[in-house]
Amino acid sequence: MISSAFRVAALAVAGSLAAALVGPANPAAAASMHSSTQGPTTAAAGRVAAPAKGRTLTVQVEGLRPGMAATVKVKGPKRYKKSANVAARKTFKKLRPGKYSVRAMPVTFDGTTASAAISKSKVKVTKRRGATVTVTYTDPG
Repeated sequence: MISSAFRVAALAVAGSLAAALVGPANPAAAASMHSSTQGPTTAAAGRVAAPAKGRTLTVQVEGLRPGMAATVKVKGPKRYKKSANVAARKTFKKLRPGKYSVRAMPVTFDGTTASAAISKSKVKVTKRRGATVTVTYTDPG
């Protein structure tokens, strides 16, 4: 039986809070642990998304068919304006701390237009904490 305390990391994922087991709280406990097929799950093994790094804004696009991309527009402090075509994920880096707004343009599927649902259209980016926004498209057909 292994009795060891583990650290739990809180991760901000698209506006919700998730927790991941990241390892022993006491490094000495790691040395006393033996390997096992039923050992603890790490954040990497569980594929839990890492929190956004400071001064970044990550836009995750879901619901598009393969080969399609959404036009995403980001506005922020000091007249910051960027537009990007995003198929899955795009991270805007080296941002000034401040408030940013995210818009996603409609996408046409076989002649039918789909609107975007955005998890958070306005987010705050700081030196230490970035932000993640999820844009979801629903196939109207």
